[in-house]
Amino acid sequence: MGDPLPPSLHIPVAVADLRAEQNTDRIEIRFTLPPLTTDNARVKRFQDVELVGGPEGSQGRIAVTASEPGPVDVAVPVSDWGGKPVMFRVRSQGVRGRWSEWSEPVTIAVAAPVAAPVVRAESTAGGVKLTWESVAGANYLIFRGAAGDATPVQIGSTAASEFLDREAQFDTAYSYRVQSTGSPLSAPVEITPKDTFPPAAPTGLSAIAGTGAVQLSWNPVEEADLAGYQVFRAEGEGAFIRVGGRLSAPSFGDRDARPGAAYRYRVTALDTAGNESPPSETAALSVP
Repeated sequence: MGDPLPPSLHIPVAVADLRAEQNTDRIEIRFTLPPLTTDNARVKRFQDVELVGGPEGSQGRIAVTASEPGPVDVAVPVSDWGGKPVMFRVRSQGVRGRWSEWSEPVTIAVAAPVAAPVVRAESTAGGVKLTWESVAGANYLIFRGAAGDATPVQIGSTAASEFLDREAQFDTAYSYRVQSTGSPLSAPVEITPKDTFPPAAPTGLSAIAGTGAVQLSWNPVEEADLAGYQVFRAEGEGAFIRVGGRLSAPSFGDRDARPGAAYRYRVTALDTAGNESPPSETAALSVP
């Protein structure tokens, strides 16, 4: 059987793996709370865990929510510690109120965080364009989410001072954030892009007087949101007026042209949002 053992003092073993590292604008602290006391009794829970840190002479307590043995992760803002050496140490308190020894202190030199980019967003025909003031040698990560989304997803990176989100859809609300090397995320900038961009003007307009009609043709406008074309006609030196309805093909037969009259023609392109292009070049002819 052996001699009886004295009751455990419930003094936790000291933390042996305290470590800390800076991640942009915060310091990430990790350690493991041991599962044993100094006399090898099993620890089920701790009454308290005391983590302190800060520059020499101004160390303060850092909140820890863990109360059981196992890994602990704590993140604290860099705050005004930039450019200073910062020391951390930790100890735990057993259920009977006795404290462990302090861990070996860990000191890191904290770099001042880079300021977050100030981001601007604008709607363009090709997508949402983001711009900011760039810093030489920095790389920028671009994040996008729904408006009000707290967890945006990275959609690209660049070393330039702008980024074009070609996947953005018109009339959809987005929230963008940008992070440079060593900086926190920028403040979110929200935008709902609107299609106010007309298609390109048709080119290559030609007019030929045929039997009973003036035949018009032009080069197709190669835009994804093209909805059709509209023909305009002017007689002599008169004003242009719309003729015919919306056309889906790049051609038109004007059967109302009068023999002996002189005409000028123009064509515009329309998109699905109702935007109209500038007019094409003018094609003129006299009907025999």
